[in-house]
This record gives sequence, C-alpha cells and structure tokens, in this order.
Amino acid sequence: MATPSTRSKSPSDKAKLKHVLTVCVGVPNIGYDASDVVLPLTQAGIIGFTDLISLSDDDLSTITIPTNDPKDYQLPLPVIARRKIMIAVAFFHSASRTHKGPVNIMQLTKVMFDTYRTSEYDATEPVKPWNISPPVTNSDLTAWSKNIRPQANDYKEFKDEA
Repeated sequence: MATPSTRSKSPSDKAKLKHVLTVCVGVPNIGYDASDVVLPLTQAGIIGFTDLISLSDDDLSTITIPTNDPKDYQLPLPVIARRKIMIAVAFFHSASRTHKGPVNIMQLTKVMFDTYRTSEYDATEPVKPWNISPPVTNSDLTAWSKNIRPQANDYKEFKDEA
C-alpha cells in the first residue's frame, strides 16, 4: 500500500479531500468524519487530497472499515465508493493533463464529475499521472513508411546527350 505522508496536512488539502468525497463519492456533510468512507481513509492515513491522488486501485481495496472490536471481521470500503474515488483521481489527472498543470479540484462540480464518469472514464485503463507524458508512437506513420517503397518505373530516366 502507498505510504501517505505523516506530516500534518494544510487546511486547504483537507478541504480538497472533503470536497472530492462529498461531491464525487456522495459522503454527506453531516456526520462526515464518522462516515463509512472517511473513517477508514483517515485510519489508513489518507487525510488530504494529495494522499488520495497517490493511491492505486489495489491500495483502496486493502482499506477496511474499522470495527469496535479488532477481532471482528472488517468490511472493505464499499465497491461503489472505491470506484468513485478512483474516477475522481482519474478526473484530476485527466483535467490536469488537458490544462498542462494541476487544476483546482475545488472547482469540480457534480455535473463535471458525472460527465467525465459516463463519457470519458475507462475503467480498464490504469490511472496515468498528469505530469508523466504518454509515450509518443507514430506506429501508423512508421508502418506506412516501411510499406511504401519508391519504384524505378515511377521516375523518368535522364540520359546524357553526348
């Protein structure tokens, strides 16, 4: 599991996390800190937005909802909450890549999130960090160049007049 930062987070980083969890995941503002999504994230050390965007899908699947008795079976985060968190992380990276720099996640609206979730997000693709450029491949151009060969009969032969 990714090791989140242990230093205290700035109030704005915590506010960004709360904004994402309330807008995207649907965590209610009333009882926010004790919700079945926020409590496990907090106990796993995810206390700010910068911690959240460093998580992988595998990291999220290991986070469990704490119980009063440590011997009790601990339930994992609900699947829909995990998926929405990963979509929110993917949205941040996608929007930041488009704008060529980190976007202000506090400007994210439910409509923007739902539009991204239903029309652009691909659950089969891993989340790519915004600041890592994808490898550039011109496979079509390379294949075309390999297949096209100049033919001698396409060119007029010039002969010396002597």
